[in-house]
Amino acid sequence: SAKLQNRAWLAAALLTEAAKSAGQRLVVGHLPLYGVSIGRNTLGNVLQDAERLRALLEGARVTMYLSGHHAAYYPGQRGALRVFASGGIGARDYVEHPGTARSTVSLLEFSDSGIKDTTFDAVSGARIARSSLPPRLNGLNGSITRDDLPNGMDKPR
Repeated sequence: SAKLQNRAWLAAALLTEAAKSAGQRLVVGHLPLYGVSIGRNTLGNVLQDAERLRALLEGARVTMYLSGHHAAYYPGQRGALRVFASGGIGARDYVEHPGTARSTVSLLEFSDSGIKDTTFDAVSGARIARSSLPPRLNGLNGSITRDDLPNGMDKPR
């Protein structure tokens, strides 16, 4: 199911002393909040109630929501929440951007100042520059903006 099974558990976990005192808060889920790739930009392939979940995560000062499933690396943002689509092997094109598929491997580094990612093309080994990614993806549940660009407060679509 594309519905978060235990939102109450997540809310309680984010209120623990360990979570509240963490320098960075990362929530990992399989399905993304917003559609990222062609072929998976459909109901059942993104979480339901994305805006409600985003509000919960932002309220708990979560730094980043990391997801897989779409097989398209995208370091995005919506509102105050970074949404990181992890990519992986078996690449898919970005929503509205045919011909962009590539398999990737990402390294995440955590520090008190934030979470930094470095992502590589899994075939060539070359580092992927953010500037080579679409500035915005308009997928199911709403649009996300590349995390190095201003995003305003995107409205749901």
